[in-house]
Amino acid sequence: SGAPSAESPQGAQKAQGSEGPAAIRYKGITLTPGGFLEATSIVRTRNENADVIGNFASVPFDGTANSQLSEFRASARGTRFSLLAEGTAGSVKLTGYYEVDFLSQAPTANQIETNSFNPRQRQLWGQAEFNNGMTITAGQMWSLLTTDRKGIATRAEFLPLTIDGAYVVGYDYVRQTSFRLTKSFTPGIWAAVEIANSETS
Repeated sequence: SGAPSAESPQGAQKAQGSEGPAAIRYKGITLTPGGFLEATSIVRTRNENADVIGNFASVPFDGTANSQLSEFRASARGTRFSLLAEGTAGSVKLTGYYEVDFLSQAPTANQIETNSFNPRQRQLWGQAEFNNGMTITAGQMWSLLTTDRKGIATRAEFLPLTIDGAYVVGYDYVRQTSFRLTKSFTPGIWAAVEIANSETS
């Protein structure tokens, strides 16, 4: 009795309404597009000449010209698109994930003429998840240095909900190419080892 849950076929169909399915299924692969459009306004009392990613090391000191100038910017560069691909090979769950935003900046990108900022690869990885709790992941992803909301699972990272792309002071993260082995022993006990292309300083 009662209404069908969102996880049941009837509940999912009811939740979709007239908008259609949230995913595309083709030959055993489920493709789920995602992302969001962003429109951000930034006001700074001191001009950093920066977009949505603040540069804490370049905040102008008193006595400099930029410390006397305020800064206002409108930006859509934080807009993000993603594609999740899921399938199975026997008892192994296979996942691929791609995520892009527009926070890259080629030498020709500027805010003087056209605001033409190019796409930036955030994440691009593939994963094999086995029934025994072992997961193998390779590609560009958030590092183990990043805090997770649940266990040590990809796409479960805790990311601060802030407008500034530099996040918050004291928040540690790295997003780079790596190879990771993860093992879930029980719902509360996880272990992982990662080899990463670390170039942090």
